[in-house]
Amino acid sequence: NNPNEISCLIDGEGKILEINDAAARLLETKAQDLIGNNILDYSGRLRERRKMHIQEATREGRFIRFEEQTDHHFFETTIYPVASYQNTFDRLAVFVRDITTYKQAEQAEREQRLMAEALANTAEILSSTLNFNEVLNHILDSIQNVVPYEAAEVMMLENEDVRVVRYHTWYGHKSISALERGVPIKTMNNLVLVVSSHQPLLIADTDAYPNWVVYPDSRWVKSYVCSPIEIQ
Repeated sequence: NNPNEISCLIDGEGKILEINDAAARLLETKAQDLIGNNILDYSGRLRERRKMHIQEATREGRFIRFEEQTDHHFFETTIYPVASYQNTFDRLAVFVRDITTYKQAEQAEREQRLMAEALANTAEILSSTLNFNEVLNHILDSIQNVVPYEAAEVMMLENEDVRVVRYHTWYGHKSISALERGVPIKTMNNLVLVVSSHQPLLIADTDAYPNWVVYPDSRWVKSYVCSPIEIQ
């Protein structure tokens, strides 16, 4: 009943017997022009996988449900065998619905859960130990569970200077010795903004960011995110 749900009736080889307007719109043609064509011809790289599902539904006489991803969209497909007068399954009713919004919500919920777990674990560590090194190690462990990264660091603000006190990378990127020794925070516009606003900062393109500081060992950095850690 959903006007955006794709539906069609095919034979056991994939020949289109009937098809609705939603499918025709997706294929940028008219429904009547699709009748008689093989649905597998519109499957691209998914052709063999879809052919296997059609054969399975026909052979076993039971409905098949599966999910597919094409570009940035997710689809759920259900294939129902239709019995003939001879009680053989020579036709298949196919229904396809776009579940992209559901998948995005599912991913967002998963990310929120990971974030909540990371925050809870960090709070537990902070309340159970006074060992500074343990706290720093756990912060980096928590970050990798929430945000994919090539390199991450924890910096300490010491008077007017900022210094890297923990660093981790998965790709062999060298740490920046100048930042490990400490530099005046006023020389790094991005950190000044984070400290003054008490808010995270995301830089999608460091090449376009005003006054972005480039060190010899940091030329590979093309995007950046920073969040303040505050004690109240």
